[in-house]
Amino acid sequence: MGVLLLLLQCKGLRQHYEVTVPVDEEVVADGFGNHDGTASEDELKSMEEYFSSNEEAWSVGYIPHRYWGPVTVIPADTVLYAFKENRLLGPYESEERLREAYEGVGFRTPYVGVYVIVSGEGYEMTKVFRVRGGGFSESEWVRMKIVP
Repeated sequence: MGVLLLLLQCKGLRQHYEVTVPVDEEVVADGFGNHDGTASEDELKSMEEYFSSNEEAWSVGYIPHRYWGPVTVIPADTVLYAFKENRLLGPYESEERLREAYEGVGFRTPYVGVYVIVSGEGYEMTKVFRVRGGGFSESEWVRMKIVP
């Protein structure tokens, strides 16, 4: 009985370490571009130029409704799916700039997602936040833990 409980506890711990989500260059460029399913040369060039002078890209988009409640853990494949389905608002170079851009603005949905992407050897989503749609910039931003 004690061994089974230990195995179950270890299994639960293993599932909750945080990860980043690799995102294809084309997906990032198209998400910030016209979102037509393909990345044009202009969209790719625009992303390359953006990341040549910015460390992060902060954006606003959709977050699946099952993550609107008190949940603070979100699977990496769900994050990638939601990101791919988004027409993103951004990119912004920081949380401060994103909040400033939407000061006094509300979204007509209970919650939105804030996605943070960094560039290195490729693109990776490093943070996801759940934010109330109404009073977006003044709301508390809840950091979601991205898990495998």
